[in-house]
Amino acid sequence: MKKRVIRVGIDGASFTRLQTMADEGVMPFLGRLRQAGTLRRLMASIPDNSAVSWSSIMTGKNPGEHGIFGFTDLIPGTYTMRFPNFRNLKAAPFWRLEPEKRHVVINLPFSYPADGISGRMVSGFISPNLENAASPPEFLEYLKARHYRIDADTRKIYQSRALFYEDLMAVHEIRCRVYREQFSSGDWDTFMIVFTGSDRIGHYLLDAWEDPGDPDHERFLEYFRAVDRELAWIMEHAGADDIVVMMSDHGMERVKKEVNLNYLLETGGFLSLADTGKRGYTAIADGTKAFVLEPSRVHLNYTGRYPGGTVTAGDRQALLEELKALFRGLTCEGEPVIREMFPREELYSGPALEEAPDLLLVPHTGYSLRGTLARDELFTEPDTLVGMHRGDDAFLYVHGREHAGAVPEHPRVEDIQSIVEKIL
Repeated sequence: MKKRVIRVGIDGASFTRLQTMADEGVMPFLGRLRQAGTLRRLMASIPDNSAVSWSSIMTGKNPGEHGIFGFTDLIPGTYTMRFPNFRNLKAAPFWRLEPEKRHVVINLPFSYPADGISGRMVSGFISPNLENAASPPEFLEYLKARHYRIDADTRKIYQSRALFYEDLMAVHEIRCRVYREQFSSGDWDTFMIVFTGSDRIGHYLLDAWEDPGDPDHERFLEYFRAVDRELAWIMEHAGADDIVVMMSDHGMERVKKEVNLNYLLETGGFLSLADTGKRGYTAIADGTKAFVLEPSRVHLNYTGRYPGGTVTAGDRQALLEELKALFRGLTCEGEPVIREMFPREELYSGPALEEAPDLLLVPHTGYSLRGTLARDELFTEPDTLVGMHRGDDAFLYVHGREHAGAVPEHPRVEDIQSIVEKIL
């Protein structure tokens, strides 16, 4: 039997929460699975953004090599927002590294538009439409016939949590039908399926997980029971020699406060906005030294890179030290907000390094760092997004005790591809 590779993603699934649900019988199959392989806490990318982490997972590279630093960026030479996609990825994903093999990739975030893959692919979020998210054309027709949807309609959360959950489970069930049919075809060498309802339910219902008396508590548990059943199905139908790797792109924790970093820069004298009547990036004015892009990416306003930029290479180090002092002193109700700060050179290496943010911020528990310019107050209360990403609580599982030596003690998302290659 040839060795096949099966990758299973559970978007936003926390190592800590999965362990608890396995221990308490919510995910009984995962509880048994732990005894048959290696389960480790996984470090997400910094920032712990899905676009960045999944790009590292699919390529095995750090952001300085694959060039993706978030869901948003600015068009070079302007303050106009753009939305990078798969075409902007500068490193090869695993299916391009083995073009002679047949690959099936289902619901992989940040893979839109779908690549001309040797096999079948349907991209995950953020995909504006199904037509460009599926490859080849006959696979698109197959998906349409099954009423496939890329994501749940999160707008339903504003109507009711029950309607949102009902829609999320409907999408999950259709996705499971599709991936099971594709898996059972056997027409593949590598297979990847990502469950993303876990991220949605974490963002919108995490408070229900923490409160057993909440009417949505049981819904939260039922979603993960459903995922556990799919893990069982996959392992039941996998071959004895198949390599099985499971992972998440980040963990999830409750939001205590949203922290509007651009307002901090504005009041600190590092950011100026023109009086245009609309607070946005296109209103950034002359004299600005720094600004933040979501979620926690600090960019210096360089001469020649941005309109009206005044920062030179010679100014960089002193300005970074000023900014670090500002962030280091940021507190909320006596608590420090920023846990760690990293100049880009400490995190990234590669040809895209110069495009990277100059400074990356990691918050203390519960402080959601925001890059919006629309708010004119430093701290705001969370609204419907009660859950936020936590980068140091993702998970990695590698099936087979004999493969434990291939897993680093403290793995990072960019290690996953090399782990698979070591086992192969």
